[in-house]
Amino acid sequence: MNRGAAAPAIALLLSLSPSPARADGAPLTWDGFGTVGPFEMFTSATLLAATIPALYIAPSPVPWRGRDGFDEAWRNLAAAPTAARRSAADTASTALLAVSAADVAVDSMVVAGVRARGVAWQLTWIDLQAIGFTELLQTVVSHAASRERPYGRTCPAHPSPDNTDCTSDNRYQSFFSGHTSLAFTLAGLTCMHHAHLPLWGGGAPDALACALASGAAVTVGVLRTVADKHYLTDVLTGAGVGALSGFGIPLLYYGTGKVRPVADGRPAAVSATVVPSLTGAALVGRF
Repeated sequence: MNRGAAAPAIALLLSLSPSPARADGAPLTWDGFGTVGPFEMFTSATLLAATIPALYIAPSPVPWRGRDGFDEAWRNLAAAPTAARRSAADTASTALLAVSAADVAVDSMVVAGVRARGVAWQLTWIDLQAIGFTELLQTVVSHAASRERPYGRTCPAHPSPDNTDCTSDNRYQSFFSGHTSLAFTLAGLTCMHHAHLPLWGGGAPDALACALASGAAVTVGVLRTVADKHYLTDVLTGAGVGALSGFGIPLLYYGTGKVRPVADGRPAAVSATVVPSLTGAALVGRF
């Protein structure tokens, strides 16, 4: 691997790895990170606001009903056999997603807010920006793709108006999974915040926060297939989009490459950033 190609990967690993600034007893400070300004706040608000009109995109008159062996094999293995169990899985996935969202909100606005209001302000706007990006993209793609949900094949030719699962446009919003994409966005935000800030005191507690959020995201994705709401490809795509947003957007702020102080005032040993160039990218750092 040449040096230019390796630079982005090295910088990403350095930015995700715990730094000396996360030692127990370190102050909660935003020093050395990129700052959310008026432009970023405008972007966050715009992404969230644009989701509302996107909800009114009409489904395609010719829904996507194509099937493949990969999705069919997983559906046969994972989908619950009864309507009651599918409904329970649907409810459980929504509840777990709500818990994950609440955890991110509490970390950003309460845990950080009690110790450093400036940090809480930064975290909250980063969260809104990542969530807004995921929600807008998922809403536009799911309406435009118009993929029929797995359970759609079981709907009668003339479903009762009371059966909204079969009569509403939601039946054709399978690709990609909104629950999964949002869950992985929340997991990425949790991992990035706890990797760079000692929100839970540093060390193992912050690593545990990331592990719990990641486990919840995976569980949400599996439950969406158990509930027969999504094919596995819907879930995998949602996980990829969510992870890109949840890890990538915070990285724009955390990956500034500035040297951060540790608890005893000495500079951190390593810092790095990626600098774009006409021929690719270069790694600039202090070691």
